[in-house]
Amino acid sequence: METPNSAVLPPEFDYRDFNTLREELERLPWWKRFLLHERGYVSIGYRQPKGFRAPMKFFILFCKKGDHYLLTYPHGHDGRIECAEHDFPRIHGATMN
Repeated sequence: METPNSAVLPPEFDYRDFNTLREELERLPWWKRFLLHERGYVSIGYRQPKGFRAPMKFFILFCKKGDHYLLTYPHGHDGRIECAEHDFPRIHGATMN
């Protein structure tokens, strides 16, 4: 299993901030851009946002329903990569107001 190295983690990572997403998209090498286009998501490595107890593996995901990119991390026991705004209500039968 891959272990994160705290010396390599970028400081001040806010996965909800649009500027963080933009910076991560700009840093992607060409082959990860290709994977993002083909699969709809790609790993950007380990990050530790403020409030998280440990680094987690983060992904850039393209949400087809919302037609936008977002930064996300695996959800649930099965590690789903999903858009919380559009996939959570569908998968869990909940309504988010």
